[in-house]
Amino acid sequence: MRGMVKEKTTMMINLKNEQDILIDQLEYTINYRGTKAKRLLRSESFIQHVNILYSCFVACLSIWSLLVDQKFISFIATIISIILVVSITYLNSQRYAARAKDLEANILDLRNLQSDLLVNLSEEKLFEKWEKFNSYLAASETEDNYDKLYYDVFEYSPSKNKEKVRNLRVIQFYAQMIVCILLKGVIILLPFIATGFLIYSMLTGTISNLDLLLSNS
Repeated sequence: MRGMVKEKTTMMINLKNEQDILIDQLEYTINYRGTKAKRLLRSESFIQHVNILYSCFVACLSIWSLLVDQKFISFIATIISIILVVSITYLNSQRYAARAKDLEANILDLRNLQSDLLVNLSEEKLFEKWEKFNSYLAASETEDNYDKLYYDVFEYSPSKNKEKVRNLRVIQFYAQMIVCILLKGVIILLPFIATGFLIYSMLTGTISNLDLLLSNS
């Protein structure tokens, strides 16, 4: 009799452990995918602002080339226009806003599943919840390593025995973040650098030589 009670108690503990594992997996997945959804929306906003910036830059170059009658400026405006069209087409194909919306819908499903785990479940019910969790994982794109690092650095509070691992992840995250900031900085500053180069070329007469080169070619 005692053996049966002990076996039943052990089974209940194992079920409780499995349910706790599923709850933890849900929590991490929700947080990671929430972080990715926010990043995608920020990317969408950044792209829209960059498109506006470059469109204004191309428009100003085109007007400038008409006013000063410089073929080289017109040539640069044409090249940038082509690059802008290709870039916009590619970035629009990434569907940042739509992907963020899909992730938010997936997170809602995961939260509903999470609420079902507030009570202790039988082995059969718990198995069904695991299957549903796996189906939700497959129904949406997975979070990137950057999103996991972002959440772990800014949101996660590790225990002392995980502090060394966290420090390594902090270094890895900031290295990736610095690269992203540098790339965005180059994209934003490029039109202003190009404008400065064109003004300098006009003042030094270099642009006239470039115009002559284009005319001869």
